[in-house]
Amino acid sequence: MEELDRQIVDLLVKDGRMSYTDL
Repeated sequence: MEELDRQIVDLLVKDGRMSYTDL
């Protein structure tokens, strides 16, 4: 499950909706 969450976060970061510092 963690791996899936990480992939979603990566997509959001690439889309500019999140940054790694938001985690």
